[in-house]
Amino acid sequence: MRVLPGKMKANQHLVFSPDGRLLVCGGNSRGVAIWDVTTSEPPKRVFDREEWGGHHPTTIHFDADTGRMFVAFVTGGVWTRSADGVEEDLEFDDGNPSQLNGFAISPDGTSLVMTCYKDKTVLVRHDLKGATVGGLVWEEAEGYLWEGPFVFRPGTNELFGRGGSAYSRGFATRNLADASLIAKYPYQSQVRESAIGWKLSPDGERVAFTTEKRVSVMDLTTRTDTQLPVETGSVGRAIAFHPGGQVLGVASGDGVKLLDAHTLTELRAFSWGNGRVRSLAFAPDGMTAATVGERGWVTLWDVDI
Repeated sequence: MRVLPGKMKANQHLVFSPDGRLLVCGGNSRGVAIWDVTTSEPPKRVFDREEWGGHHPTTIHFDADTGRMFVAFVTGGVWTRSADGVEEDLEFDDGNPSQLNGFAISPDGTSLVMTCYKDKTVLVRHDLKGATVGGLVWEEAEGYLWEGPFVFRPGTNELFGRGGSAYSRGFATRNLADASLIAKYPYQSQVRESAIGWKLSPDGERVAFTTEKRVSVMDLTTRTDTQLPVETGSVGRAIAFHPGGQVLGVASGDGVKLLDAHTLTELRAFSWGNGRVRSLAFAPDGMTAATVGERGWVTLWDVDI
């Protein structure tokens, strides 16, 4: 275990690059921080430009083929950074989108989909070619579409997210072609109990989520879920599948519990005393993982399972 130098205010996002060499962290301060985990050097701060006004990233995404990084900010705009460090502001014909709540890039890299606020919450799809935004393909504004972020379901052109109402108690998939609803996946819950954090499994067949009362894993085919009750306040937003899909990491106080992703049996427990864990990420090779606590320190550790 080692604590990386430097820290990030109010960390919410933690992402490894496809080769596992870079670790990116974003909070509610301007820009994001990038560590090279093979060294002990302080992080680089990128997109840290006052004129861009990038605060509070909603999504940090890497293109697996090119290594290009995309970062979308709630305060407006989407920026990219190439593998050799060139930063660019994505330009939209109708101006930079503001109040971004969700952002995803299709597996083939040709479509950018996002939720933003334009007098009302809308889901929009644009063409995307590298770092260039093309025309608007469609815009959908029927009802309340999603609560927060969404992702592409692996191996498909289906968008997957949590949504429906202010106290959302389910997930849904939508078609990339026209935003039409494909399926809903409700879960049993108590009054006003909603998912705090969630992640889709690497194979896209299960969704793991946390509430204030439990950790659950839902099978999207059978729509049944396995639940693990937890002590009040012990589980937070941070949750992640190990790349192999058989292990689930869940924040627990100032540490992490590794659970069997099918039975939720506890396999390992870690605690470092760096404050309540806000975000968790596994490296692509599954050998290491990183967490960031409320005090802003990023901890890199061996998974060892």
